[in-house]
Amino acid sequence: MELESLSAQKQTQPWVRISVLVGLLICVYLAQAFHISQSPRAPGSSDFDVFYLVGHMFWSGELADAYQGNLRALSGEIYPGLRWTYPPPYILFVAPLALVPEWAAYLIFMGLSLTGYVAMLYAIGGRNFELSLRVSIPAISVSLAAGQNGLVFGIIIAAILRAVSTMQGWSGLGLALLMMKPQLFPVACAYEIRERRWNVLVIGLIGLVVLISLATGVMGSALWRSFFSTMEETGQLLIAGNVRLARMISVYASLCSLGVSARYSLIIQSIVALGILYTVIIHLRRRATLGQLGLVALASPLLSPYAYDYDLPVALVSVPFLWPLFQTYSRSRERVLFLSGLVIPAVWGLLAESILPAVPRLLDASKPPCVITLSGLVLLISFGTAVRVVLRTPSSAP
Repeated sequence: MELESLSAQKQTQPWVRISVLVGLLICVYLAQAFHISQSPRAPGSSDFDVFYLVGHMFWSGELADAYQGNLRALSGEIYPGLRWTYPPPYILFVAPLALVPEWAAYLIFMGLSLTGYVAMLYAIGGRNFELSLRVSIPAISVSLAAGQNGLVFGIIIAAILRAVSTMQGWSGLGLALLMMKPQLFPVACAYEIRERRWNVLVIGLIGLVVLISLATGVMGSALWRSFFSTMEETGQLLIAGNVRLARMISVYASLCSLGVSARYSLIIQSIVALGILYTVIIHLRRRATLGQLGLVALASPLLSPYAYDYDLPVALVSVPFLWPLFQTYSRSRERVLFLSGLVIPAVWGLLAESILPAVPRLLDASKPPCVITLSGLVLLISFGTAVRVVLRTPSSAP
């Protein structure tokens, strides 16, 4: 009887730990909702504020101001500098948020995102679900604190990759949705092209045409000109290095923070991106499928210079795919390097979210001090470690 009791206790322990981890995330989620419910709030206190303001501007017909960097509050006050950079179809997804109070909109949007992301980790993680969740806690917390959409796009990437083994064409809808954050699109699209999954690509193209047509029909074609103008200005900001580097996770941001000129940093970022694409799509095409899928997820936020810590949930989707290979083909130090490279940028993002805004007040300064961020280089080390392990796997491995 005692042995049976101990055995039953051991079986419940993982679920107890998982419940604690999920409970921690729920605490972060509810704490941020409470913070949003307090007034007055300065717009821009979180990225979710921008989603909410743009939702209101959709209903008031003032979306052109959003792309020009002049977000308008409900009171009519304009907040210059808060620029909307998402393509018009994404506005259709944030517009319904404005129909309820902001705290309620946050509870709905982030609650569904959190539930879907954890469910997707469970679906693809299997026995490694607990580890995948544990490693993802900092990245999920960053997205919750910022009120951002990293969890949503993590779900989309995970759904696309999970559908590879089943050859389901509906995953093409995921490719269409990825175009609402174009910097995450190239690796997944290139993988589908290499695998000649033409049904997926056709469905993705049809879905994209529907999204573009719907957005154009509802909001007009002039908004696209505003969007492309904003993209051009964003490119100029990157060339000038005039972006908030502390929370970025690109190689470009790391080099800029170390003193390399923005122009040379962009050149190096482009070379790194081409190298990553070649490695994942060409060099590893005969290796284990799990390894290829994991690297597609890990590489997706690494290609663009314009990637932030709240995009890390996309990279964390790689863990349940890659970890079975790490357990068999890696050394202990490689496992540490891989996991640390995913956790450290998220922890730094949490520090940047909570501590850096308070630094000017502590130092009696007008703006935060220049901060070195190595997140992009650390994430690249994690990717390189994963590539080494996947290279050891035989082509016959699952």
